[in-house]
Amino acid sequence: MIDLKTLQRLWVHVGAAILTVTPLASAPAQQLSGEGLADACTSCHGIGGRSQGDIPSIAGVKKAILLRQLKAFRAQTAQATIMNRIARAYTDSELEALADYFSSIPQTPPP
Repeated sequence: MIDLKTLQRLWVHVGAAILTVTPLASAPAQQLSGEGLADACTSCHGIGGRSQGDIPSIAGVKKAILLRQLKAFRAQTAQATIMNRIARAYTDSELEALADYFSSIPQTPPP
């Protein structure tokens, strides 16, 4: 059985661990990795945003266009099959990081 002092010390350590990890979850926009966020996009838009099917490729599309479209999906003002639901999960900073990332990728892979 754990005594009260041991339990209090344990909670102090748990609290310290939580405080140490929490700032990582709220990274500022400049530290967001569009590449890391983009992993979720590959199943539909292809690796690097280069779709091999009917879903549009998003690699190399201008940042302003991507950002405007992503925000329209999130606001439900652009028609989509599933993107309206997906975009709602992202913050403005995350959408900007995604637009930065995909706009920086060449439309065709290097030879």
